Amino acid sequence: PLYTESTATFREKIVQLRNYLSIFVHARCIFLFGHFNILKITEITKDFKDFQPSFFR
Repeated sequence: PLYTESTATFREKIVQLRNYLSIFVHARCIFLFGHFNILKITEITKDFKDFQPSFFR
């Protein structure tokens, strides 16, 4: 009985670890892609600011 209990807790720990890792990976992806999007947006706005004076001239 003790052995089956230990395997059950071991499986539960694996499931918890897997859930934790998936959340961590998901958050990491959001962080990376969010950072990339912010860089892209600043790049686009920078280009637009450079473009504006000649556009309104």
